[in-house]
Amino acid sequence: MGPATAALLQDAATGAPAPLLVSEGRSFPVHTVYLGPPGRNFGDVEAAAAAAVRRALGDSPGVGGGDVLCFLPGAAEIRRVVAALQQARRVAPRQPPQPETRGEQPLTLHPTTLIHKP
Repeated sequence: MGPATAALLQDAATGAPAPLLVSEGRSFPVHTVYLGPPGRNFGDVEAAAAAAVRRALGDSPGVGGGDVLCFLPGAAEIRRVVAALQQARRVAPRQPPQPETRGEQPLTLHPTTLIHKP
């Protein structure tokens, strides 16, 4: 937003332009890989998403490897993918814990996580 936009968003009472806020963000490289369509049967989307997340974590493991952002159509699909990822970790071959991979944890965000419940 520049000065012209700030002038358009002026304070109705004083006529002063809106304050300009500047944030010097950082950019991070993004790697996109097309894995093809997930299928048409129930659970295909979740299985494909879980496999894609596991692949992405395997391609760039550890804290320095980056994060994975996975979009799914709804809360139920999110829960099923998280369960599949957690199950895959339980049945994976036992290896000594690696310090750089201990922080892997799915964090979910959907509208029901935003509802404040007193």
